[in-house]
Amino acid sequence: MKGLDRRAVSGVLLTLLLVGVLAAASNILVVEAGGTVYIRANDRELTDQASHVLIGQVNKVQSRWNENETLIYSNVEISVERYLKGDRQGREVTVRVLGGEVGDIGLWVSSEPSFVEGEKVQVFLRRDEGDGFRVVGGNQGKTSLSSVTLTSGSFGYSGIHWADSNIPVEYYISTTVPSTWITVIQQCFQTWEDVDGSYMNYTCMGTTAIGAPENRDDVNVVSHGYVDGPSGTLAYVNAWYDTDTKLLVETDLVFDSSETWSITEICPSDAFDVQNIGTHEAGHTLLLNDLYDPADSEETMYGYASKGENKKRTLDAGDVAGICFIYPNVHDVAITGVTVELPYNASAAYPSWNINVNVTIRNKGDFNETFNVTAYYGENGNIGTQSVTDLSPAENITLIFPWDTKGVAPCEYNYGGEQYVPYT
Repeated sequence: MKGLDRRAVSGVLLTLLLVGVLAAASNILVVEAGGTVYIRANDRELTDQASHVLIGQVNKVQSRWNENETLIYSNVEISVERYLKGDRQGREVTVRVLGGEVGDIGLWVSSEPSFVEGEKVQVFLRRDEGDGFRVVGGNQGKTSLSSVTLTSGSFGYSGIHWADSNIPVEYYISTTVPSTWITVIQQCFQTWEDVDGSYMNYTCMGTTAIGAPENRDDVNVVSHGYVDGPSGTLAYVNAWYDTDTKLLVETDLVFDSSETWSITEICPSDAFDVQNIGTHEAGHTLLLNDLYDPADSEETMYGYASKGENKKRTLDAGDVAGICFIYPNVHDVAITGVTVELPYNASAAYPSWNINVNVTIRNKGDFNETFNVTAYYGENGNIGTQSVTDLSPAENITLIFPWDTKGVAPCEYNYGGEQYVPYT
């Protein structure tokens, strides 16, 4: 299990007679800034499936529970600018999507598009109950026409995450899942867990009779059940979260049982690879979003997949950057104490005395650290530099710097300041 000591790079205030100390180290700090995997459909296919295609602006998004209060739906009111297909339905249409926020609980569904008030969109729609519509093709059926910037090698993140107190995240594998898949599914989560720069951790708790998610039960389950039939949504994740804290309380992953699946090392061209799709969906349990820019096609979180594909089994640069941004391991080396040994129990040093300067350092981070420590006096007086190699997390070390004060002008040398270990 990885360490969970979450401390930012910090320092200590040092004021001492004769000497100050600096520590220097090298490290990489990654700070970088849409959700399920589909068989890619082109606009013609989506148009054929849709009863209406239109361009408009989102006026209002209202979320509410269903009748049994087991799921949250959102009604999206769109002011229509232009109909591209279908008979005119007036100046406004209402689109219903699964997910949204009601009170202190929210539901995020990776297979459903999200809408923002004021956003300009193009949508492929089909009739729903009453006068409403549903989006055809999941996320593929909605395109934001508002100004956006897409960055290759990046990641998408909603801001929702697991609390440290819930890590390792415990999950179960439903008995609806073929028993031969179990080790493969565990590997899907393990791939994310193995990222060195992240403290994310999962624990598989075994199997459960719970099937596909029907409501919130605070149990994280991977299941195998009907979604939408062949050649549509391959798998999806439901995520329940607290709307105030943005902390997750449950995620459920569902593989569509209507698809043809494979767990062989080399996936055949007529099947979808369980590990390939499962690793992508495990990324959604971190609340990483799908990517749809073709420049991101090598990322595990790229939102399209094909039969025979297995490249999502391993993470790409943007995937690694994403999990390290949400759940970062910390590099933190701090000087926790400096003492000066004076001969004869003296209270001050005299020129030509030999003095030991003792510097205590603690690794407060999550990595073994190698760095240099320099002791100095005044502004330019160098006492010496020593190297520290592979200092383990939570480990302390005390370095002794001998100082021959011969030629040092008599003076009271004070040093004060915040001591930081820089990371770039």
